[in-house]
Amino acid sequence: MIQITSPSVVFQPSRFVHYVDEYSLDNDTTILAMLTYASLVMVACCSVILYLRYQHISQNSTEELLEPTSEPAASTFVMGMTFAWALVLGVMVTVQAAVVVKLNETSPDPRLHSLSASAFTQALTLIPLSLSYFQSEPLRRPPVFACFAGCCTMLSFTSIVAGKAFGFEVTLTTQMLGSLAAALSIDYFQNSNISLYRLLCTGAVIFGATLLLTGRARTHESAVHDGDPDEPDIGLVEKLCLLLVVVSGAGYALQSRCTVELKTAFSSPFRAAFVCNLVTVLIWIPLLVLTGVPLQLRREDWPLWIFCAAQNIFHISSMAVIPKLLSYAAAFTAIVTGQLLSAAVIDLMNVGWKLPSTENTMLCVAGLSCSLLGAVGAALATQDPARANKASDEPDKSGAGA
Repeated sequence: MIQITSPSVVFQPSRFVHYVDEYSLDNDTTILAMLTYASLVMVACCSVILYLRYQHISQNSTEELLEPTSEPAASTFVMGMTFAWALVLGVMVTVQAAVVVKLNETSPDPRLHSLSASAFTQALTLIPLSLSYFQSEPLRRPPVFACFAGCCTMLSFTSIVAGKAFGFEVTLTTQMLGSLAAALSIDYFQNSNISLYRLLCTGAVIFGATLLLTGRARTHESAVHDGDPDEPDIGLVEKLCLLLVVVSGAGYALQSRCTVELKTAFSSPFRAAFVCNLVTVLIWIPLLVLTGVPLQLRREDWPLWIFCAAQNIFHISSMAVIPKLLSYAAAFTAIVTGQLLSAAVIDLMNVGWKLPSTENTMLCVAGLSCSLLGAVGAALATQDPARANKASDEPDKSGAGA
């Protein structure tokens, strides 16, 4: 049944109308059950994927399959423009997160509606991605585990709830922490050779996230004490969602490893992204049916939904080009810098440009700086020395050498 109300459109499954009426959308038990189910399914799927991936690597090569990269461009101008491109890409990621949070607020209960909003954004992205299968590039059969890489991001919708409650600085930092920790763990179990420098950089991100959380908690207590009506409520559900954002970040790290095989087999990053997004949407369907939450679509919001889908395409296409022009460390530095700095600006905009107390401001600045430096250091530590030496020994093929 499609219920049309001006100026909005509400999609609501008629078979579950009575279920929704019986189960209040404000019931925290429903939300906690949904988060528990999603967490268990994601952990189970990731465990199977990790096992199958390890078996695949052991049988085919002693080294991890890596995405082919080219030598960074020798032209300073090209590298500078690419760095600016990566910086803008990081800013756009944060802007998209803020837009989705804004769109999600049209629901009576944004916490449950966050799943519907995420699923609809992913479904919109599938439309242009499906066109990639009309290309002439050959298709090969990928490893089985790579086809289910979309299961690794099953908890991505939790960042919407956490972003609204804790701000984008804290949310993006905790997500980045999960990605770095997962990448560190995967590398350790594969080769048991992790440098102390990389451990210290990951510790710096943990310390920075702790400072950000402390500053945000103190700011929240102060706003509640002053009776600020715009201060969002932070309850058990919001705290659990922030914790699951770390798990979601770990899922992104695992998914990025699996998509290497998909890109190689499908000869296109867009085809690989289509498979990942499709699996994510399909695995969300049982949750969408069980919760019975209607998707709120207002006509005036359609440009924003289209922007979110277009931003996903822009991100996929950019990540297919940027690593070929910049080193991994430089690209990661630019993207993370754009994300965290724009997150700080958006958080200030959301509170009317009102700075917290000097002590809380210093905590947030220190936490942001530690997180950024730790992330950059971790990116430098993960550079492949063998690959770097090989690239430096090869002749310049870009035509822009000396």
